Amino acid sequence: MNHVIIGGDSKACRDFIHIVAGAIDHLTVIFPETQYAQSLPADFRGNLVIGDLKEESTLEKANISSADTVFIWTMDEDINALLAVTAKRVYNVKNVVVYTCETNNSKLYEKFEIDTVTIHKFL
Repeated sequence: MNHVIIGGDSKACRDFIHIVAGAIDHLTVIFPETQYAQSLPADFRGNLVIGDLKEESTLEKANISSADTVFIWTMDEDINALLAVTAKRVYNVKNVVVYTCETNNSKLYEKFEIDTVTIHKFL
């Protein structure tokens, strides 16, 4: 059974959860505040962890060490990079995917074999 963790505070994160929630057998969602939980699909059957993604205790509540895949979708590029490398190097998560609007950290992501979903900003 694949254990997938999706963590973040962005609207894109919440939209992504709506798309994939029914297709993932063992899904854990990490939100920073309880208010975000209201956006979960009505038929959500996964685990919900409320806490700060930057806190080790939050990651451990989500059982990150057993995760096969982690998606990181916060609104802060630097936090995304920090969490991605932590998931990969500290917790040995095989597949790590980061949501990004910028390419500032692209070399870092390449070095640690972290996949990205890039949204380009248009003016």
